Amino acid sequence: MKRFFILCCSLVIASLACTSMSFDSGDSGVTEIFSPEPASDVLFEDDFSDDSKGWGVFADQDANMGVVNGAFRILVIAPKYLIWSTPGEDFSDAIIEVDTQKTTGPDAAEYGVICRYSEDSTGRNSFYYLVIAGDTYAAIIKVINDEQIEISARDVQFESINSGNASNHIRAECVGSSLVLSVNGTEIFSETDTSLTSGDVGLIATTYEEPLVDVNFDNFVVKKP
Repeated sequence: MKRFFILCCSLVIASLACTSMSFDSGDSGVTEIFSPEPASDVLFEDDFSDDSKGWGVFADQDANMGVVNGAFRILVIAPKYLIWSTPGEDFSDAIIEVDTQKTTGPDAAEYGVICRYSEDSTGRNSFYYLVIAGDTYAAIIKVINDEQIEISARDVQFESINSGNASNHIRAECVGSSLVLSVNGTEIFSETDTSLTSGDVGLIATTYEEPLVDVNFDNFVVKKP
């Protein structure tokens, strides 16, 4: 299974091999906001102390991503570029939590988590993604066979999202037909959709008109509903 994928503008670009990469040393910069859940509730977790959990890595002139200094780093260099990574798991219902921080880049760039990811025999991808941005907007979007469809509103700002380069804790619930996005303990979107029922989880980041956003993720946990 392909562990990463890229959408660039209206074009779909796929790579079938993961690529190693290196970054300058330094602190991950992600502040741990919430404590991990009890082990009995946990289906999958990664504190990114190493790269043993099978996340897809990638590096070229448009984007870099991989485990760096105790966090999973996604650096999107090009404008209008969407990239994600998955660890190769499979869940139907899941609650996903992660600590995040955009360290540099435009506030309009989005980042967050994905659930129910799958790839068909022709290489087309389907999944949900739940994201926030440094300008305090957020969204829930589905991708069906590489076509993006908005599920939530895109024009609402939320006080619970810490703006700019501040840390945020993201919680995404993908349970039955329910898709819920919460940030820093406050629910901001609750939507329903029945298109996808199971698949992988992951991390995602995207740029729009402005390029070069750098996001760190830490304390990734998938729990039972």
